[in-house]
Amino acid sequence: MFSLTRLISIILVVAFCTVPVRSSGPDSATMTLKVATYDFYPLCRAVSDELHDGGLFISLLEEMAMREGWAIEYVPGTMTEGLDRLANYEVDLALAASYSREAAERFTFTRETVISTWANVYAPDKSNVQSLLDLAGKVIGVVRDDPYNQNLRSTIRKFDMECTFVEFNDYNQVFAGVTDGWIDVGIVDRLYGALHEKKHQVQRTPIIFSPVDLRFAVHGEGHADVISVLDYHLAAFKRDTRSEYYQELDRILGVIEETQVPAALLYGLGITSGLLLLVGAGALVLRRQVKLKTAEISRKNGELECEVARRSAAETAVRQSSELMTNIFSSMRDALLLVESGDQRIAKINRAAADMFRYQTEEMIGQSAGILLPDHRAAETFEKIVPLSINAKGYMRGEFRMRRKDGTRFPAELVVTPVKSEIVSGPSWVMIVRDNTLKEELEHNERRLRQAQKMEAIGTLAGGIAHDFNNILMPVLGYAELMQRLVPESETVQHHYLEQVMQAANRARSLVSQILAFSRQREQDKSPLRVSPVVKEALKLLRASLPSTITIRHEVLTERDLVLADPTQIHQVVMNLCTN
Repeated sequence: MFSLTRLISIILVVAFCTVPVRSSGPDSATMTLKVATYDFYPLCRAVSDELHDGGLFISLLEEMAMREGWAIEYVPGTMTEGLDRLANYEVDLALAASYSREAAERFTFTRETVISTWANVYAPDKSNVQSLLDLAGKVIGVVRDDPYNQNLRSTIRKFDMECTFVEFNDYNQVFAGVTDGWIDVGIVDRLYGALHEKKHQVQRTPIIFSPVDLRFAVHGEGHADVISVLDYHLAAFKRDTRSEYYQELDRILGVIEETQVPAALLYGLGITSGLLLLVGAGALVLRRQVKLKTAEISRKNGELECEVARRSAAETAVRQSSELMTNIFSSMRDALLLVESGDQRIAKINRAAADMFRYQTEEMIGQSAGILLPDHRAAETFEKIVPLSINAKGYMRGEFRMRRKDGTRFPAELVVTPVKSEIVSGPSWVMIVRDNTLKEELEHNERRLRQAQKMEAIGTLAGGIAHDFNNILMPVLGYAELMQRLVPESETVQHHYLEQVMQAANRARSLVSQILAFSRQREQDKSPLRVSPVVKEALKLLRASLPSTITIRHEVLTERDLVLADPTQIHQVVMNLCTN
């Protein structure tokens, strides 16, 4: 059984490794390397003067240093201290560093993975913790700055569970916390846990997560030659199954198995003694125990498969939900902006916001929301109104004049709603901006249409009145002409009065024609005419309607005032100008 376990472990280690092909090793000058170490046995130890069983990483480094002629100076400390010293150029190399995309932006890692590992969840004996969902409401012990710490916190947030985290300096303190009941469960690396779990009253749960690759790391801006040498030797070690690399793996896996042998051996001795005392009864008991264990293992396997299926479904649902929200955010036609409510800085925008305000996305991120308002006064008003409205109603809705990058202004409808987001640290707002330019134009056109409809109605009414008034004028003109024929020519005064009546009636008929033209019931007749006689006639008629304190003088400077126009319209223009 132990040989099979060792074989499986070796296969798992090799499966996580990538074997590049190199024809020859690089040249390297003799140098002294300062190496940050910490207690993470069996992978490495925090060594000082003498090196004795330093673990996998130190053994491999010593072998490579001997081949390259390097001098090694170890700087002991914690995992966090080692990475900080590497970042500050206090050491040249870090051992057993967890590789990730974020860490790769800070340090330079070897391409070759030395060993892969993962986290195990440990609980007190006889605990009922069997799945990740059982961690809800638990007090969880983690190692400070351990990559498993952040990964578990992120996973817990995705499942929307409430947990309390307690941070320790090392895995030994985590085991002590589980044993003494300070915490409900502890997160421990699987290699360290397999080596030390028997020393504490803990049990390993079926929960595993967060596989990581452990590699050598240097500062991102130096020692590229060291990384090349390390990669070269690691690749050579992995190609040779008899190399120091596989010897160390066998030794590590052997040490882990040896820590598990005594319990199995005692269990076998107990069974053997029982068989010696009760051969027949012991056989029956053994069969029954085998059946029970087999049934229990089958049940555990079924539960584990169900848990894996549930976890996979939950992760798929979270991923799909995240993708859906991202697609909705990006495809909205209205502008969406995520704004920090404290200093009102823009944290995130969608494509529609950049297009609406004619900025590049990176130009708006980090800017104050006041750049979207016309002036400083409008920005101050916005900063006061939004918090007051949100505190009173839970949201703010209103119409504002907004400003684009080129300075043009446009009407917009704005809705602001408070929201919690992981993108910003504090409270934030979601601003939805809708461009109302088209709406404003439609409202303006609607007002013009209503005005046109009013004018059309007035024209229709005026046309009807004009027809009736024209019917009244006809007998006035007819009787005036009869009177003019009946009055003798010697009566010049009476003829003058009748001419004035007929002139006024003709002007009234012309006004009726204008009203009919306004109502679109007939067209105006334009004919050649001189403007000055029409002006003189209008002024003469205007004289009777103005106070005597007003003097009217007219002066015609042109001799050619022949135009194509309607005399009634010219007469009306002069009357309106003088009257107004």
